[in-house]
Amino acid sequence: MGAEGFGVLWDGQYEALNRLILGTGFEIGAALARHGVPIDQVLTLQANLVGDLYATLSAPAMPIQDAIDLARYLVETTIGFVRFAVFLPKSVGGAVQIAAITKHEGFRWVQRPTLHDTELG
Repeated sequence: MGAEGFGVLWDGQYEALNRLILGTGFEIGAALARHGVPIDQVLTLQANLVGDLYATLSAPAMPIQDAIDLARYLVETTIGFVRFAVFLPKSVGGAVQIAAITKHEGFRWVQRPTLHDTELG
C-alpha cells in the first residue's frame, strides 16, 4: 500500500502474491546469499528488487467492481498456486466469501455461499 492510503494488502499464505506483486518469493534473501551476495547487502538488494519489480494493481479511483474483481482474482490465484506448489502446505481453498465496504453503502456481501453451496463441497 502506498503512502497515499490505497493499494493491495495481503496476509496468510502470501507466497503467490509476493511473487506476483512484489516480484520475489519469500526465500529471495537466502537465494541471494547462496549466489554470492554478501550478507550485509542482501536486505538492500532485496528492497531494491521489490521497488523495481512491484506490480501496481490498483488505483485510488478504481471502480468498486474492479476492486471486487481484483480481490477475487488474488484469492483464486493464491488458491491455485498453493494447490499445485509441492513445497507449500495445503492451507487455503474452499468457499470464497467477498464483501465490499464503501462510504455510501457500508458493508455489503458480494459473494457469499449459501449453506446448500457449502454442503456440496
